[in-house]
Amino acid sequence: MAEVIIVGGEHSGDPAMRPLKSSRARLVRERGNKHDKNAVAVYVESKKSFGRSQLVKAGYVSSARAELIAPHLETVGGEHEVTLSLRDRRAFVEVPDEWLVRPSRKR
Repeated sequence: MAEVIIVGGEHSGDPAMRPLKSSRARLVRERGNKHDKNAVAVYVESKKSFGRSQLVKAGYVSSARAELIAPHLETVGGEHEVTLSLRDRRAFVEVPDEWLVRPSRKR
């Protein structure tokens, strides 16, 4: 498994997420994202009042990594469960190593 940093989110500032060291998360392919055609968002469950939980967007996979990960998400229905870890005020998700390998070009 390879670690991928989560960017563009409130993962370190959300009080509901601060106590977490690791948790289950979900990579979600955002096909309609106008800023990045390969956008991959990261959602986590956040405990809210009355014992309910809801999915909260923790951020995104960087566009360079999303370009590699998005095609794999497309083959599994656009979503994939992963582990999110918080370390040194940064959030990471683990993805299969082969998801980060750029396909070789045919000659």
